Amino acid sequence: MIDHAVGFGEVFRSHDVSLHVNNTVGLAKTAGIFDIPLVLTNGADNGPYGPLFKDLRAVVGDAHVIVREGHFINAFETPEFAAAVEATGRKKLVMSGLLTEGCILGTAFAGLERGYEVYVAVDTTAGETLETHQVAVQRMVQAGVVPVTWLSLASQYQGTYAKPETLPQFMGLMTQHSPTFGMLLQGSAARQAALAESEARNTDSPPARRIDHVRHVRCVRPQRRTHRASADRRRGPTGRAVEPTIRLTPQTVPLDIASLGERSTLKQRNFGA
Repeated sequence: MIDHAVGFGEVFRSHDVSLHVNNTVGLAKTAGIFDIPLVLTNGADNGPYGPLFKDLRAVVGDAHVIVREGHFINAFETPEFAAAVEATGRKKLVMSGLLTEGCILGTAFAGLERGYEVYVAVDTTAGETLETHQVAVQRMVQAGVVPVTWLSLASQYQGTYAKPETLPQFMGLMTQHSPTFGMLLQGSAARQAALAESEARNTDSPPARRIDHVRHVRCVRPQRRTHRASADRRRGPTGRAVEPTIRLTPQTVPLDIASLGERSTLKQRNFGA
């Protein structure tokens, strides 16, 4: 990690300062979680660019910071830095720092010349402008540098959820330093907590009454009502039911005398069947 100094916050404009600090701290925590050797450089604390970011210094603690004086483009020209990198015994070199078009570009080229496989976490670097940052990244890629991001690197180190020794720290890393993944994980944790609380309430409540048998109730359909009642049926000589004979009893029907003309003497008329 090269020269993440507070003074550079007044120089680079390719990235938001707070986001850059967040990503840088995320990368430093990644190194700590997965036991990756960390080499830090900066100018003197009382130099023109000042000390390391306060949040970064809080993560690395009392780790030694190599002071580079005079060799502002290529960190390998500082003997202590070259010796520290070689002492790790690693051939893959992951870089971050400020500025992209300055110290990162020059140190990455020098690392390739020394036979290292160089990676640059491009979201933990920044340039004076977005254009200078992007052009520097393009030059490094053309030369053989592999661009990565800090979260993709951390995810690659973790690899799987089946690593319980680092999984809690990895999940905490994403929650703290990845805004979108952090919200996703917080939502998932809230749902799991609500489910656990619901299960606890169900456990504390009395068990439901067990039904050992089902009582069968016979439903009787009401009979259709007919015009002929069963009592009206009679049996014929053969024993078969005979429909009852409907008879019309004589009725007295009043008639209009005038309509009968000369038969005015007829007051009433009888009808029979």
